[in-house]
Amino acid sequence: MTTVLSIAYPFAPVGPNLVGGAEQILWDLDRAIVAAGHRSLVVACEGSKPAGCLFAVSLPNRESWDEVDREWCRSQFQAAVSKALASEPVDIVHVHSMDLYGYDFPSGIPLLMTLHLPIDWYMHEAFTKYRNQAKFCYVSESQRRAGLARFGDAPVIGNGVEIPPIKSYCEKSDFALVMGRICPEKNAHSALEAGTKAELRVIIGGQVYPYRAHRQYFEEKIRPQLNNKGSAGSHQFVGPLTPESRCELLSQARCLLHPTLAPETSSLVAMEALAAGTPVIAYRSGALQEIVEDGVTGFLVNDVEGMAEAIRKVNAISPAACREAAERRFSKERMIEGYFDLYDRIVKERPRQHVVKFMLLRSAEELSDFVPAWRRLWLRDPRATPFQNPDWLLPWWRQFGTEELRSVVIERGGEPIGFLPFYIYQQTKTHPRQLLPLGVGTSDYLDGVFAPDCSIDEIAGARNFLMRDAEYDVFCATQLPEHSRLLRALKESSRIGHPGSVEPVVVSQSDGCSRMPAVRMAELPQKIRRNAMYYRNRAQRLGQLEMVQADESNWEELFEELRRLHTLRWQTRGEDGILMDERVVRWHREAIPLLLKSGLVRLMGLKMNRQTIAVLYSLIDSVPAGGTQYFYITAYSPEYADLRPGTLLIAYAVEQAAKEGVATIDMLRGEERYKQIWHMEKVPTWSVTEWAPSSVKPEHEETAA
Repeated sequence: MTTVLSIAYPFAPVGPNLVGGAEQILWDLDRAIVAAGHRSLVVACEGSKPAGCLFAVSLPNRESWDEVDREWCRSQFQAAVSKALASEPVDIVHVHSMDLYGYDFPSGIPLLMTLHLPIDWYMHEAFTKYRNQAKFCYVSESQRRAGLARFGDAPVIGNGVEIPPIKSYCEKSDFALVMGRICPEKNAHSALEAGTKAELRVIIGGQVYPYRAHRQYFEEKIRPQLNNKGSAGSHQFVGPLTPESRCELLSQARCLLHPTLAPETSSLVAMEALAAGTPVIAYRSGALQEIVEDGVTGFLVNDVEGMAEAIRKVNAISPAACREAAERRFSKERMIEGYFDLYDRIVKERPRQHVVKFMLLRSAEELSDFVPAWRRLWLRDPRATPFQNPDWLLPWWRQFGTEELRSVVIERGGEPIGFLPFYIYQQTKTHPRQLLPLGVGTSDYLDGVFAPDCSIDEIAGARNFLMRDAEYDVFCATQLPEHSRLLRALKESSRIGHPGSVEPVVVSQSDGCSRMPAVRMAELPQKIRRNAMYYRNRAQRLGQLEMVQADESNWEELFEELRRLHTLRWQTRGEDGILMDERVVRWHREAIPLLLKSGLVRLMGLKMNRQTIAVLYSLIDSVPAGGTQYFYITAYSPEYADLRPGTLLIAYAVEQAAKEGVATIDMLRGEERYKQIWHMEKVPTWSVTEWAPSSVKPEHEETAA
């Protein structure tokens, strides 16, 4: 059985009510993969309904999308791709998305990229980034000719469509049809002009996506013409079409008008029209010259006048000739067979695994140099939390690190696929030299960072490589989550009973963490909801209550308020809080602006009459949809304790997280009473302790994976 992971274009759902051609091809292949008894995984936006297993990504909830939204969505797709790859072994990844250049894929998995769009629409990175990893596929001969210089002489698998059973041809109605995206390059307004000149009503079916240019095009070019009348009434825009309405309109239309200005790589709507026995009148754009046989299955024209003239003589085209051409050249079954054969060839040609190399980072300079690769690796790890991100750990290392960094990079084929961030700590010369994870003592969920295709054996190999350094006495990995692959590797590769072992490996539970679902106020447990609403109403009667969230302009002010309130609270107990330590303050002052840029921090304040009375410092996964928000430090003013400002702020933060699509709130370690009140679920973490042998091995080695 073969497992295929398909990657869709981020902004259009995959399912029965399709608009885009790439989405339709993916959907057809997905259903065929499942029908053939194979496994289909699909990464696509929310609302998609594939036959296989969906890894859904939410879209920005706004009227129009800008480049920031697109970048955000691309990062969510990258995380969903990593999650899908980690879910089960994948034999081949099939990318259908125009944003393919924005994703990272493991080097060991075969990669197929179908070039659905005009070659010039792909950024150059699409070629340079994947030329040694991916196989490319064209969808038409005209596209292949345009792409030879950039993508090489790749195979062509022409698109195909469902050929509906037709025993007799419907009598054509008195209208022409336009179908597809409503955008400037599709030039639908020219079809309306041609219909007006030929005195034939035109119906437009399609999606207006919320891009500013698309909406402006519709308002300025399409809407004004909808009052123009052909011989059978006004032109009409009917919006997105269901499969049933598409089929009905295609079979009834006198002809399909396709005045696209884009260098079309294919045209499913033209193929569907021919399969319905409907002639196609199209501009001479790209592959349309391959699809439409001029004078046999339709007409190829150059402008509005030519299209109007073709409409007047379209009755001369035989519906039977259109249908015969579709059956012979454009069947979906032919396309699916072509892709299945290509899948089989690519999987069989899968290269041998690269040699794995372990490298030891010993200095702050080496760690800093590794940060770009570390950040890319973190984005690929579906289990990574913000506590493994370099923007969190590198500032920590600069304040708490020693001269003895001992971190291992796992490389395969020159690409980092794993990272174990450790260092040596020794309290005094008489104490044992401990090999500890970066962030220990002040961070939660300590772990390594691993690409989805980094195996347990490779992680165990890195651990063994690290353990051969005899400069330390004891290895201790603590606060490991239950799902940690490092934990599994340590358990499976322990040296219990091995020569040189001084003490047995000790696996024990660390401090547990507390979790709850991120829900809106109405879904909170009744007692919590009642208390939160009571104290919120009470506070609002006493003054103006305001919630603020840090950005690049005000984070320092909020952080200082957090520091003040946290210190004040601990001093009332006669103790110094953690934020009295200047090293801790310097660490967070460096980390917070970095984490803000990457969207990994939420610093929120509750103000009463413009005075800050509570602050919450939390971290958040890179994937808000389905991710986790970690409540790291909470502080509130003892002066306002009777208003329960901590409860008010937490309730607000939980509700805000739910609105953003966060699935889980994690309040981390500690036995504070409020965690019991909030009905937290206890999540265990684990520690592994092992004494080091006395043997000394080289710092670099290579092993066959």
